[in-house]
Amino acid sequence: MDTRLRIQMLTWSESNIKNIDDLWAKSATENANAETILSHSKKVFEKAVARVKYKEKVLRSVFGDDGFEEFYEMVKVCALFHDFGKCTIGFQELVHANRRGNNVHHAAISWIPVYCSTLMSKWELERALTTPLIIAHHHRGFSTNPFEDLNGKRIEFPDKKILAGLSFELLKELSCQKEIDKKALAERISKITNKLKDGEQVRKKWKEKLHNTIREFIRNGKLEPKKIRTLYSIGLGILQASDWEASRGDSLCQLVDCGSEQIINGMKARAEIQGRHFDRLYWHQEKAQSCDGHLLIRAPTGRGKFESALLWHSRQKEVQMAYLLPAMVLSNKLYDRAVNYFEPKNGISSSIALLHSTAKYRIHTLDEECHSNTDIRALISRHRAFGAQLTFGTVDQALLSVLNAGYWEQTMMNLAGSDVVLDEIHCYHPTTLGLILKFIEDLSSIGTRFCFMSATMPKPLITFLEESLQKGKLEKVFCKRDDEPKKRIKIHMEEKTLVECVPQIIDDFRGNKKVLVVTNTVKNARDIYEEVCKEIKIEERNNVCLLHSLFTVNDREEKEKELETKCEEKGKILISTQVIEVGIDIDYNVLYTEEAPPDALIQRFGRINRHGKRDVEDVHIVPLSPGGNRIYLDAREMVEIAKDMFLDLDGSVPSEEDFIEIVEKACGEIMEKKEYHDRIEEWKSKVDEIRKEKLYIGEYDICRESDLQIRPSEQPRIAVIPEIEWKCKWNYVSQLSQAQKKDSWKIFGSTIKIPVYWLKKLRVIKDDFEGYPVVRMEYRKELGATEKEVKEEEDNII
Repeated sequence: MDTRLRIQMLTWSESNIKNIDDLWAKSATENANAETILSHSKKVFEKAVARVKYKEKVLRSVFGDDGFEEFYEMVKVCALFHDFGKCTIGFQELVHANRRGNNVHHAAISWIPVYCSTLMSKWELERALTTPLIIAHHHRGFSTNPFEDLNGKRIEFPDKKILAGLSFELLKELSCQKEIDKKALAERISKITNKLKDGEQVRKKWKEKLHNTIREFIRNGKLEPKKIRTLYSIGLGILQASDWEASRGDSLCQLVDCGSEQIINGMKARAEIQGRHFDRLYWHQEKAQSCDGHLLIRAPTGRGKFESALLWHSRQKEVQMAYLLPAMVLSNKLYDRAVNYFEPKNGISSSIALLHSTAKYRIHTLDEECHSNTDIRALISRHRAFGAQLTFGTVDQALLSVLNAGYWEQTMMNLAGSDVVLDEIHCYHPTTLGLILKFIEDLSSIGTRFCFMSATMPKPLITFLEESLQKGKLEKVFCKRDDEPKKRIKIHMEEKTLVECVPQIIDDFRGNKKVLVVTNTVKNARDIYEEVCKEIKIEERNNVCLLHSLFTVNDREEKEKELETKCEEKGKILISTQVIEVGIDIDYNVLYTEEAPPDALIQRFGRINRHGKRDVEDVHIVPLSPGGNRIYLDAREMVEIAKDMFLDLDGSVPSEEDFIEIVEKACGEIMEKKEYHDRIEEWKSKVDEIRKEKLYIGEYDICRESDLQIRPSEQPRIAVIPEIEWKCKWNYVSQLSQAQKKDSWKIFGSTIKIPVYWLKKLRVIKDDFEGYPVVRMEYRKELGATEKEVKEEEDNII
């Protein structure tokens, strides 16, 4: 550190502020000198200008040419004055001493000089009100009150000439600077700052003035809620991203070549690895490549829907793309494939992001495997809220923006005018679908293109999607039927239960077949596993595997990798729950499955004779085991419809097209019912009610407020660490040492997501080990976890 700066930090007093260079935004550190408010504000200004220019095309389409220029001016003002509140004597004392303290939050002050100035006197009402809102809440959201810091505080400012000098330098970046009289500016700033000396009065007057004005103008129709939400979210998103980039010396997301040539070369390389010959694009891929607007693709599994979406995106590859899926495991698979297509040598990409609840652990693991030496913390921060060029994640992350939750403003900013792919769009619960349709309404109105994909597309679903698109037409592409439809499996409708089928399962296994057994609950899967192991020889048990969601992250990943790497081996039994339906690339010879909705059954069928290269193989559909229908409480009617349809196919060899027709007919029947429509509309109405209550720009706390959840049909879960894992992997340590902190991400590998109600039955040994409770529970590597509490003397085997 510069010696002069160190001495200045130790001896600082108010008299040290002699000119604008003494007004600091950031403290000096061992690696960097202090940064002035002027320097930092100009950097943020440059970043914000670059980001607006990057999105200029879409912003012009959203706001119109005149509206764009006004929005651009608004962003400039926000960027220049967002840290003006750091000029207070209290803040300067702290920043010069390089310490934190109970000081007035600078954002609670920064907006007031702008609000009181003549800068916005000719602006339209929405922009004039949104500008101070963005500045006031650029660190703390609208629902969290930055003004509470003002209680009982005395606010002091440096000499008015210094403040006027800073303002004058900032205003040089705006076209109005030539019209400003420096002396008059100093007098105006003096009047404004004199009004800000009593924090309590500031809180009462200015907070109420700003928020109540918004509330009143929305109520009487002077403000259009949709417009103010768009201005606020995109404007604040730009300011937050620019502030973060300026602070870290970062830049806009780096671009990789996502052109069609690069994609086709990747397809050729992948086909060669799989021993296939790549001849040409499928018809639906060619149609996707030529589509400029919204697109809907129905194509069977294995027909390159993923590549179709990439080819569709290549039409405007300069914008960002979000690829959204229902499951994390699918997101991981497609992320890996995208990295192999566009940056095969890197392993981890700064341009391609993974975004879901366990993405941080996944990226850290990849970094360790490929020794990339990437700053993972910075990378994950940069990729949050869809900040990368290509993002692969679960739909949950995007739907947070519908509820104004999480980094919703940056999500809206990043996805405005971008490309969004919704894959497997048919498989969502009606309540989640209601939120998805609201998401489509929000983003299609601000220039976002959508691509909807699935192997099945019921007609009512297509209608829902078309009605949600606010701008542009939907081009529909249905994969052409094969001249000779592929027939892979033969359907057998059994009257016996799964337990009664165990002797038959063992016979198939001993006949050197790979046998897949799928149940609808973990308990049933565990019961079948124990029944099979009881009936076979001890040496045969190594060829029987149990897979479900109640294994630690590490153990489950180990099992899934082993299943894929040893997929060619014969004579195996895999007993699993629904986790096998997506994301795990296996190919077995025979299936025994409980009844389920038709789309779930067909996903399970896809694990048998996967590529249709062998003779027709057998699928046995058995009645539900006790409790087997609990997982489908909201889909019982669908299960019954599927059962009736497959009874008609008993003993037959259906084609892939037959399965598509079954799913579309069954789902279509349900979606056409009034009750289904009502569930969707109910959830959309709840969003409208919450937005109105929050003045359309306030945040919804999804953890504390339970009116709306993204997946209400799913059982709430919590990540915990079994005591035996804490003992064996972490040696009972209460907290990690400083040296261990760099590996703290590995703790997630020892966690299990258990149903929340289990915590009432289990003993919590430690409330918080690096963010996770440690619980006493039965856990075995071959069986997973149960809610049964383990006794003190019992020895758990990991």
